[in-house]
Amino acid sequence: MDPVIVVGGGAAGIIAAWRSAGLQAPTLLLEKNERLGIKLHISGGGKCNITHAGLMHDIRMAFEPNEARFLRLPFLRFTNEDVLALLHERGVETYTRPDGRIFPVSGRAEDVVEALAWHAGHAGAEIRCGSVVERLEAAGGKVHGIWMQGRSHRASAVILATGGVSYPKTGTTGEGLRWARELGHSLVPLRAALAPIYLDPAPPADWSGVAVRDCLLRARAGGKVISRWRSDLLFTHKGISGPTALGVSRDVALALEHGPATLDADLLPDRPPEDLAAELTSAEHYPGAGRSGSHDTPAPTPTPGPEPSDRDAEGLAPGRRAGRAVGAGRGHRRRRLPGRGRSRHDGLPECARPLPLRRDPRHRRPGRRLQPPGRVLYWLRRRRSGGDGSQRAHHVGTRGQREVIMKPEELLEPPGGE
Repeated sequence: MDPVIVVGGGAAGIIAAWRSAGLQAPTLLLEKNERLGIKLHISGGGKCNITHAGLMHDIRMAFEPNEARFLRLPFLRFTNEDVLALLHERGVETYTRPDGRIFPVSGRAEDVVEALAWHAGHAGAEIRCGSVVERLEAAGGKVHGIWMQGRSHRASAVILATGGVSYPKTGTTGEGLRWARELGHSLVPLRAALAPIYLDPAPPADWSGVAVRDCLLRARAGGKVISRWRSDLLFTHKGISGPTALGVSRDVALALEHGPATLDADLLPDRPPEDLAAELTSAEHYPGAGRSGSHDTPAPTPTPGPEPSDRDAEGLAPGRRAGRAVGAGRGHRRRRLPGRGRSRHDGLPECARPLPLRRDPRHRRPGRRLQPPGRVLYWLRRRRSGGDGSQRAHHVGTRGQREVIMKPEELLEPPGGE
């Protein structure tokens, strides 16, 4: 009996091979890379976002109506709980994040790939890596095999699980789409879905690898918000990735077919601009403390620095919604208070203190772009949105893997814990 041939050894291909072999069909899984699950290894930042918690009906409703109808029967036959059962059977423990995403406790995508591959092999599927399929063999309106390594290989059925074209370096270079078109199938236009987004201009190279936690990313086109997603954001060498970028990528791709699209990120989405302005401009943020003169001279009573003007307060909070990046902009330059070298940042945790900043000579306007010497780079670019004069922080970054964002209560704690 000719085998069922599965072309593509990603998550879909492995599951298809496992199911086919489990139904007692001779099954051959072919993967052109030297190992299975290349894209699985990089999903979730290498930690592998396995699936999503919740009812399958609710998950299906997150798709477009026509897609939700298409997914109805598959979601009924094979659920997220079935996927987790396969992993738990092989000892891969999982946990659910507050946003519903499910990851392995080990944080290793390799554990997930190994568990799925074991199930496929244990069910009886033969797995061959490094096997490059060149084309499908068809006659009389029916596919009867594949062409590989200079000869034909017959098959009782061929399952294409070759993926799209979003990550060519992982092997998803579109062969399956080309083969389907050659067989006469109609293809919908290819668009990005769950894909990283390139920015124009690209972010500075130093930002690559910077992660911003729990921000709200909005996509705008034609003067209105077309998509929004709240989760983590990751800067890459060409743009952005991470759950927020992947979540809005499809709507952005659709919008770009008709005109330009823009993105903005709210880095403190739970804080109303007015409340943040009031908190940041309160007297608690200008404590006067310190000693001056020699050790024999009594220190004068310290006095707080001057309160910011109404003009400062008006533009302060919305433009500083970047949490940890309080070092950029006029209202947050270091202000010396009476006393021996004391400033309003003394007493704060080290990770909450802004580093010394120097102005970028390429920008003449004061406060627009500032750069600290050394390992940290902050860029807080503001723009007005709407008619209320509210502002949002667009970009913030660091060199290396140090996180940028702090909780507001950590950032705003008075010196000395008072």
